[in-house]
Amino acid sequence: MKKLTKIIIVFTLLIFVCGSSSFLIAKGHKNNKTKTEQTVKKKDKQDNKQEETGVQKINKLLTETKVFFMATTDGQKPHLRPLGLHFESEGKLLFGVGDFKDVYKQMQADPYVEIVALKENGHWLRYSGKAVFETDPKYEQKALEIMPHLKEIYNEKTGNKLAVFHLEDAHAVVIPVMGTGEKLL
Repeated sequence: MKKLTKIIIVFTLLIFVCGSSSFLIAKGHKNNKTKTEQTVKKKDKQDNKQEETGVQKINKLLTETKVFFMATTDGQKPHLRPLGLHFESEGKLLFGVGDFKDVYKQMQADPYVEIVALKENGHWLRYSGKAVFETDPKYEQKALEIMPHLKEIYNEKTGNKLAVFHLEDAHAVVIPVMGTGEKLL
């Protein structure tokens, strides 16, 4: 895991040096506000006086960065990939991956993952825990509503399924470029 952490840190710093991760924004995100962004802004206005939960803060940060990275392992080898799908539901932060992809197989073999996101100001998020896959199809439906272009990949015709998961026993910290991080979970 030390090797995986080093790889994540080096990759994050590389992105920071390049300026921003905006060049990685996926089709469907470019110049469009997602329903998640609109929901977060609407909720922020309503709950102005209420303090955000850790899950809400993480969701907001991921929405701001648009693209974030998740690390898994395949035996002793770390694997890192960009993701963009996330949403909050029932107090959980949910993500999705294709159940036909290597990432899904890796998460089945070793469910512990780490998610890293970098804000333009250099602050970054480290969010780790045990991936637990949801069985209720309402989560897949909601994910496809949030990112409708994914319906081209995940549908009855292709036979591909979107596996939605959340992290349990999770830890999250937002870290400034220099200084001590703020624990969110």
